[in-house]
Amino acid sequence: MTGNDMRLEQSQKLAMTPELVQAINLLQLNTQELSAFIWEQILSNPVLETEEGLGEKAEGGSDGTYETEETIQHGDPQEEHVREPSTEWGVQADRLREWMEDDISYSPKGAEEGKAFGFENISVHRATLQDNMLMQLYAAAMSPKQQIIAEYLIELMDDNGYFSSSVKEVAGHFKTEEEAVEEILRTLQTFEPAGVGARNLEECLKLQLINFGVYDEKYERLLHEFLHSLADNKISWIAKQMNVSRKEAEEMCGLIKTLEPKPGRQFATSEKTQYIFPDLLLEKINDEYVVILNDSSIPTLRVNSYYRSLLEHSKTDQVLEEYLKDKMGSALRLMKNIDQRNRTIVAVASAIVNYQKDFFEGCGGLKPMTLKEIADEISVHESTVSRCVKGKYMETERGIYELKFFFSSGYTNTVGEQVSAFNIKKRIKEIVKQENPKKPLGDQNIAQLLEQEGIYISRRTIAKYRDELGILSSSKRRR
Repeated sequence: MTGNDMRLEQSQKLAMTPELVQAINLLQLNTQELSAFIWEQILSNPVLETEEGLGEKAEGGSDGTYETEETIQHGDPQEEHVREPSTEWGVQADRLREWMEDDISYSPKGAEEGKAFGFENISVHRATLQDNMLMQLYAAAMSPKQQIIAEYLIELMDDNGYFSSSVKEVAGHFKTEEEAVEEILRTLQTFEPAGVGARNLEECLKLQLINFGVYDEKYERLLHEFLHSLADNKISWIAKQMNVSRKEAEEMCGLIKTLEPKPGRQFATSEKTQYIFPDLLLEKINDEYVVILNDSSIPTLRVNSYYRSLLEHSKTDQVLEEYLKDKMGSALRLMKNIDQRNRTIVAVASAIVNYQKDFFEGCGGLKPMTLKEIADEISVHESTVSRCVKGKYMETERGIYELKFFFSSGYTNTVGEQVSAFNIKKRIKEIVKQENPKKPLGDQNIAQLLEQEGIYISRRTIAKYRDELGILSSSKRRR
């Protein structure tokens, strides 16, 4: 056999068509992301338009949400003329004028006849850490140059109240001595809240102890040498190393534990509120749960009738005809994929609701549930279910939940019932809350208590769930 021989082989390959790629990508988008994507497509594809954007339906337009492929290819025989796109602006302008005339907020008389004034309608500005410190700065005795440097230092403090830069960099910026900047920083460290302006945790705690008037050589050594041991609650070892009684060590460590490690976090305006827009709504109709797609913010698409008619009259222009066919094909694929995406998400959510019906009824906890079980229920692949639940939220009578919240592994108790990991974590949290703080329960003790309730879980699993719940080990919980 020479190197030039030809060989015929047969193989199977999965070809990812543009339509399939788009369908997969759409499935991963939540409602807000889908809305933004649709508007991008409207801007890039001239044959697409929104049904909401029309003051009146286009002549020959369909009564439904979408134009059919047959209508686009052959046109509407009953259509006598085509409305030019320019007429839309006149309709929109009329609607805008009517809206402005009807809106009482533009009329002083309407304001008097409208709803009564309420303080809840006032937007409240909450002072930030920087606002609080600047107020104290302007009351302090500083030269104009010192005040400018102080303002700069305040702006460099992070949300937790720590000085996030270095004195050397600030001194270089203002071309002054480091000691001069250090002196200004020491002044800022006397401001409220106590501990603000520190460069590390040790200095932050030191400033608060100075503010209490208790800072001495013992506290200095405790902070400098045994801060990590204090975090591990090694009181006896600290007492032995510092050559003090256990009682004194407990008092010192107890005081430090009452201090604020992040003095700036009390100014909550630095924490941005995260808003959740539910993709699905769960309603109970005639004792049956119905999942409804919350698509109020999703534009309803249709093909512009002007371009559809233009395609019918473009037989003499091959370039124009190919261009319009390409754009209309893209528009049809997009509308088809959006419809398929919506149907799939509703089907997945409905299957979840049916599986977890006891949870929504309030007569039981979550059942163990996997992606495969839902995928088998609606005859799709597991990856499809995974894409559907990622980043999607459902509003229910019990609150708003992310769809993936309902999926968890589980265990079988002694009576053969399935207990989800979510319910086990909830029980662990309850056990820790009820324990004696002087004798906290270890992971093995918690495992034994769960065993008495018919749930057999290893100590290692308990430790894993405890870490996920943010619960410290028994040695660190001891008081």
